[in-house]
Amino acid sequence: MLPGSLTRSETRCGRPGCHCATGPGHPAWTLSFTVKGRKRTERVPQEWAEEVGQRVAAGRALQDAVRDVLAANAERFVLARKQRRRP
Repeated sequence: MLPGSLTRSETRCGRPGCHCATGPGHPAWTLSFTVKGRKRTERVPQEWAEEVGQRVAAGRALQDAVRDVLAANAERFVLARKQRRRP
């Protein structure tokens, strides 16, 4: 699993005779994530893009599941406090 987001952009290599000078650029993949409060961006080789995308999706699913558990625990806490106050 990986945190962050995977993005695809197009870059131009700068060679005048290359197709990217007049048409679509070369695909470039980057993984952006935060570690210890610092944002990082790393290039991802094109042949890794599909696997990295799957790992990012798995990381996001885990984060969503953890948020759901934390929300449920908070609701249980609120209910327990309400029940305790009743005489």
